[in-house]
Amino acid sequence: IVSGLIVGERNFGEGVKFELDNGIFALCDDCGLGFEGSDVKIYGVVEEVYGEKMVGVLRMVILE
Repeated sequence: IVSGLIVGERNFGEGVKFELDNGIFALCDDCGLGFEGSDVKIYGVVEEVYGEKMVGVLRMVILE
């Protein structure tokens, strides 16, 4: 489980790569763009994609 503010997002293959304000990157296959600026909690699994470690998103919750 990781949480933070999404400070960057871009298309990445068939999904979206998010950058959190704490330097963690997350990859979501079922997400679209439009979450930048959102405070989120991400449930996932650490994966290595193209030699880079990131969290594979299983569930993302937007915090209010």
